[in-house]
Amino acid sequence: MEVDSVHSSIERKLRKQPIYCPQQYVDYIKKARTVPRPYNVKYIAHDFFNDYKILNYYSSIRPGKKVGDPVVNDIRVLKYNPGKDGRIEFKLHYSDEFQELPRRFFVKSPGGEEVGKAYTVPLKIKASKYNHLQELKSVIPKDYHSFYDNLLH
Repeated sequence: MEVDSVHSSIERKLRKQPIYCPQQYVDYIKKARTVPRPYNVKYIAHDFFNDYKILNYYSSIRPGKKVGDPVVNDIRVLKYNPGKDGRIEFKLHYSDEFQELPRRFFVKSPGGEEVGKAYTVPLKIKASKYNHLQELKSVIPKDYHSFYDNLLH
């Protein structure tokens, strides 16, 4: 599969490379392939993630409701239909027709709800982790110390 070759080329590039901050992963991943062009890498931050709890249209993607009914592992295809009021359809076999995924309880259809951001500030790390990272600064080049000093804890 194409994904396997991408993963493999990235692993080869990262092998035995010193990594001191997340930005270095981006740099090495871009360098993992040069022909026909470098990989397109998006560096994301905390404000990239949205909070979809307000939508909660489906509480589960399990197609069955009782013992003996199909479970998530039996699903072969999932299809989201924005034109059908945001409904999800599934197939248990590739040759089957799509069936509508049942909902567990009555919820209103997705509509005009605005999803907000999941995080307004970067997540904090535990104080013990912060202290351990501060101890590691003795083996990290000084150019990267400010990254570790500015971590929220």
